[in-house]
Amino acid sequence: EELPLLVTVFNHNAVTDVVAYLTLELLDDGLSAALSTVGEPSNSSSLKPGPMMLPTQEVRVARAGGATSITFLVVPAKIGLHRVKVVARTTADVGLADAVIRAVSVAAEGERVEESAAQLLDLGDRK
Repeated sequence: EELPLLVTVFNHNAVTDVVAYLTLELLDDGLSAALSTVGEPSNSSSLKPGPMMLPTQEVRVARAGGATSITFLVVPAKIGLHRVKVVARTTADVGLADAVIRAVSVAAEGERVEESAAQLLDLGDRK
């Protein structure tokens, strides 16, 4: 099952559009992932879980408060909290960069089921 991880890049530069280069880094072995722009199918079945850095994706962000989103498709391999890091960089002439580390919580599907069984236990006198 693939889970979309939406990353939105904002441009606070009022003068010009900015081209940002986004990279998703998986920081543990609980996830595998494939990069996809919105609406494109992914092919993540061949990826192995584990710490990895995915190919950089280029996005253009409009000036003066513009925002652009991209979707990384994450495939859970283990239940629990797993860390991902997203890095955004611009070209050297613009000189901007930012990064964020977030935890992705992976929970088992379905409902919790508790079962109990009654048995007769005789603790009486034993010879």
